[in-house]
Amino acid sequence: RRPACEWVRTNSIAHISHTHTLSQSLRQYPTRVTKTGELLVTSSTQKSFAQNVDECVAKITEMCTVASAPPLETSPETAKRIEQMDKAFQERRIKEKKFNASKKSARRGNDD
Repeated sequence: RRPACEWVRTNSIAHISHTHTLSQSLRQYPTRVTKTGELLVTSSTQKSFAQNVDECVAKITEMCTVASAPPLETSPETAKRIEQMDKAFQERRIKEKKFNASKKSARRGNDD
C-alpha cells in the first residue's frame, strides 16, 4: 500500500498528488496546497529546527488523518428533512421571483 502523504524533509513539503481522493480532501486547506499539489506546512514555535520539523510532521499526519476519514453517512430522516428544506426553498424562490416579475410589469404599465 502506498502512503497517503509522502514527506520530503528537506523542503518541508508533503506531496499529496499520489492519492487523488486525499488530494481533493486536502484542498480544504487552500492556503496550504499549491497548484502543483504540494502541501506547505511551517512551524516556528520552537527554537530548534528539528523540533519545528517534528511539529510539521505531526501537523501533516493530523491533516492526512482528517482528510482520509470516510465521510459521515446521512441518516434517512436527515436526508428527508434536507430534501424538504430544499424543496421549500425552491418554492419560496420561485414565488419571490414571480412576485418581483409582477411588480416590475406593473411599473411598466400598458402603453398599447
